[in-house]
Amino acid sequence: MFVNDTPKYSFNKVSYVIVSEESERISIDNVTHGTGNDSIITPLKMYRGALIMLRSRVAVVKAYLDGVKAGKHQKDHETLREIQALCNRLPTQTSPDFAKAYNEEYDDSLLITYLSTLTRTAVSLAELVETHTSLGKRDPSMSTWY
Repeated sequence: MFVNDTPKYSFNKVSYVIVSEESERISIDNVTHGTGNDSIITPLKMYRGALIMLRSRVAVVKAYLDGVKAGKHQKDHETLREIQALCNRLPTQTSPDFAKAYNEEYDDSLLITYLSTLTRTAVSLAELVETHTSLGKRDPSMSTWY
């Protein structure tokens, strides 16, 4: 809106609703406050360690099976039966519903990461503007943006 050929800014109240899940609120809260909440970080570190150990053990089993297939290792039927029993205990998720739910969860986590990055950028920009504004008040020659 213009008054006497000069722009006039006005703020209008707009209603809005924020819909989010608990995991999203925790993530955004941690990013915006920059806190490393130990109650969240510690279990994640434990899961990470467990996954690294699982990955190394699966690599050992895979190397053994590749060696048997290539003829480098002798077939041990008892070991092969144990590997087969272990594989049979693992759940298989090949249904389209699982794939859809997994992809939705993955997309949601990417969106949360993107939003947290935007939030951090906005906070950094606000701090930069505040610094520039406070410097401009002390030195009028710094009050322009060019």
